[in-house]
Amino acid sequence: MPQRVARNPIKRETNIRYYRLYLDEFREYRSNWYQRIAEHYSGGTLLEVDAGLAELGTHLARLNPALGLVALEARPEFLDEAAKNEAKSGLGKCRWIQGEPAPLPFGQDSFSGVVSSGALRNWGDPGLVIQEMLRVTVQGGHVFILDLRRDLNEWIAELVIRDWQSRGSPMAQWFLEYFINSWRTAYTKEEVQGILANAGVDSSRLEDDDPITQMVHIPV
Repeated sequence: MPQRVARNPIKRETNIRYYRLYLDEFREYRSNWYQRIAEHYSGGTLLEVDAGLAELGTHLARLNPALGLVALEARPEFLDEAAKNEAKSGLGKCRWIQGEPAPLPFGQDSFSGVVSSGALRNWGDPGLVIQEMLRVTVQGGHVFILDLRRDLNEWIAELVIRDWQSRGSPMAQWFLEYFINSWRTAYTKEEVQGILANAGVDSSRLEDDDPITQMVHIPV
């Protein structure tokens, strides 16, 4: 099992085209998680924190026509690309805001829920970000955080790595490097439980019934 390093070293210089294709590679797998999350929202406005290309938030907004979306992302080039993708899809109900995950630039009780996918491992102070997510969520809302787990099933990790190694293309090499760096920077179940405890959150809110992904679900 790889030792955790502090931050994904390629996150801030991600090739957007390759990253989009990387997301597409796992789209069917992640859609099962997204469906589970969507069941908790009937309407209102959702905030996606450290949104990247806002795949999670836009997927939830498509599943629920009554749900609006605000996507917060620090990198302007990612916001631009996400907005272009939304315009092409015809969704037309998202707001794109440039900013960091803490402190969140919103007032208390601003959103029906807050979500994040693939970003927990990159937050310098994850406990603070989680507290901020709770602060801006209305009573009765839900916070969901999805990320890779460093204590993932190594047999599955080996299959993924061998598959990309066998393709031999620059894109596959990028996929491989991104996956391995993401794996190395992710948290184990025990580490996430510690983060939740330090943030004053019941660690039983961590769901880890998956060989690759773990999900924090916090009802507010």
